[in-house]
Amino acid sequence: MLYTEQDMEQYLVIDLEFCRTDKHTAKLRKYYVPHEVMQIGAVILNEENEVVDSFRSFVHPQFGMPDEKVSELTGITEEDLKDAPLLQKALASMAEWIGGRKVIAASWSDTDYRQLSDEMSQKHIHNRTIEKLFDDWVDLQKAYTKMVGSSQAISLEKAMIAASVEVDGRLHDGAVDAFNTAKLISSIRKQEDSGIEIRPIHEDNSYEEDMGFTLGSAFANIRFN
Repeated sequence: MLYTEQDMEQYLVIDLEFCRTDKHTAKLRKYYVPHEVMQIGAVILNEENEVVDSFRSFVHPQFGMPDEKVSELTGITEEDLKDAPLLQKALASMAEWIGGRKVIAASWSDTDYRQLSDEMSQKHIHNRTIEKLFDDWVDLQKAYTKMVGSSQAISLEKAMIAASVEVDGRLHDGAVDAFNTAKLISSIRKQEDSGIEIRPIHEDNSYEEDMGFTLGSAFANIRFN
């Protein structure tokens, strides 16, 4: 299948919501990750800086449910999750939604990247489409934090306010946060020289100088083999 230039310039912006596991239950089942995904939100951002597609799915956790604090933060309750698919099925649906589109994954912080990678490993979930996302997945929070010279991580909400990008919807909903992150990416992509550097997470956690590229130009220049 041939891909047009537009197909090759699409970005998959992902946001996951988690709940804590019940340590006793998880240990008995040999699951050693302290959290589980309970919601997946994702959007496709094209080269015209437009959100052209979206995906949302609750996920039924196997070793825990959202406590009162998590439910208050995210608005997600046990009732929302009781009939939701397990992670393997939810990811299969997401992979089908992505289809043959070539995308580069992006999220606000590396937490989603690490949670999904660890959880898939612990639960022995294999999905080539999803696994391929890890190859070039980028952490926008770390890049933005470095750009502004902050010694502390900056929340998505604060970054959007600083960039004069309006926050839509209720924060800490996976689909909403994915859309808001895409809006921020869109705003940055429109800048000629943002001074921000993006590096794939898996390549170098220390973010050495020789592995970076400028977001203002690189978001327009990323190519896929």
